[in-house]
Amino acid sequence: MSEHMWNRAMQQRAAGQWEQALTTVRTHLKFKPRDPHALHLMAMLQLETGQPQPAMVSAQRVLESMPDHVEARFLLARSLAELGRHTDAVAHWEAIVARMPSHAASLACLSASYTRLQRAADGVVAAERSLAIEHSTPAAANLAEALLAIGRHEE
Repeated sequence: MSEHMWNRAMQQRAAGQWEQALTTVRTHLKFKPRDPHALHLMAMLQLETGQPQPAMVSAQRVLESMPDHVEARFLLARSLAELGRHTDAVAHWEAIVARMPSHAASLACLSASYTRLQRAADGVVAAERSLAIEHSTPAAANLAEALLAIGRHEE
């Protein structure tokens, strides 16, 4: 993806011009349908605009040509989780954490999916690991949810 096109789409995104940003990327993809950078941006925009199914497809397309693309794998996992496919999402987040143990966002999301899969004790561990790396509201909320699920209400 050309730097100009990328910058334009990112400026549109920052300005909350979601449809314009999506159109910019779609136009590029008409000419270069396998461009992994454009597909990554498309997945990000689709997920941010509440389109997890298309985001999943876009992220999968990135991974076809770049299987080690961590952020595309993260977007794929988020899409799967939003579609209620937590078992599939967990597999991707675990793969990310295996390669990058300090990927705090994956650990935070992993915590939420573990809890939804009745693995709240694992959810506590993942959230605590995430918070030890970087304090974030989602990780703290996921820790609270996991603690409640295993009956540790006072904590």
